[in-house]
Amino acid sequence: MRTSAVRTRRGQPPAAAVQLDQLEPGWHVMYGTWNRRFYAIALWSCEPLMINSHTLEGLRELMRQSELEVIHSPGRAA
Repeated sequence: MRTSAVRTRRGQPPAAAVQLDQLEPGWHVMYGTWNRRFYAIALWSCEPLMINSHTLEGLRELMRQSELEVIHSPGRAA
């Protein structure tokens, strides 16, 4: 999915963020219209975890990295 094709209306998240939110049940995905960044908040983490990226591809990569870090971090509760 290319983020350049994503259009936003005032106060409405782009369809790409809504779609990714539905595809990723362990994450809450949203789009910041004020700075044109995608955000994801981990719903599975006991510790606050929020990541962001200018692209959906970058956000998904950070999501996978965050999940792997928790899996491979001894003593860190998920």
